[in-house]
Amino acid sequence: QGYTNYFWPKIAFWSQEVIRRVEALPLETTREQKHQMQHFLRNAAYLSCAMGLDPRRGTEFSRPVTEHMKMVRGAPATSLEMPDLPDFFSKVDEEIISTTDGCMYWTSNLVCDLGYSARDLKGNRDLGNDICWDKVQMPSYGYTLMGELVMTDRPYPPEPPADIFHPEYLTCQEKPL
Repeated sequence: QGYTNYFWPKIAFWSQEVIRRVEALPLETTREQKHQMQHFLRNAAYLSCAMGLDPRRGTEFSRPVTEHMKMVRGAPATSLEMPDLPDFFSKVDEEIISTTDGCMYWTSNLVCDLGYSARDLKGNRDLGNDICWDKVQMPSYGYTLMGELVMTDRPYPPEPPADIFHPEYLTCQEKPL
């Protein structure tokens, strides 16, 4: 719950992009289409899990992450190609854009549930090709895992349950998380 709440903006974006493509597939898919969809899904899971790849305002890489998201959002739903990250990321410390197997496994297995939940929470809010999440401010506090602060450049979050409420997400969706 903590990870999902804290990083909801990128989880919501990437899971909806997966759903958009799954729904555009024909009922009878070819082996190649299945392979391409699985590849797109793995990339989307990675982009949901890499902690440094956050589109929110106040993050170090908001602008290039949002630029990449716009490329993906602007592609037709039938496109199963994931565009390369902007060149900017070739100069970024690998640790910032790495992730864990556990997150990749969790995200890959729940991507459809997350995508449909994100769509439901978005409601009738029409964002067009706008990403919107780049207009949401990153929390002033960091993310913790099992009580340990993972984002050492930010203070500890408020005590639960205060850390799970994110009214700022209503900028991009009609219903609260």
